[in-house]
Amino acid sequence: MRVVRPSPAKGSLSRKQVRTVVRATHVVPDSEGWKVMPPAGRNRPKRFRQEGDALKFAAQASGLGNGIVFIHEKGGKVRKATARSLVGSR
Repeated sequence: MRVVRPSPAKGSLSRKQVRTVVRATHVVPDSEGWKVMPPAGRNRPKRFRQEGDALKFAAQASGLGNGIVFIHEKGGKVRKATARSLVGSR
């Protein structure tokens, strides 16, 4: 049986914030260009040579989750988080 301990209040994410990140679509730099990682448990990551193509695909893929796209830098840090409607979908 897995025991989930309450997290300390300082510097932690709420369950709602964690769910938001897990259900989001992530655009990550890759050795071959850009990789779009759909929401957890949905499809496989897809690779693109250009960032623009990856962002267009991410806008469509974000409809599978909560409509949020996280765009990462090379180091993994989130450069931008945006709602699906701002990326150009709909």
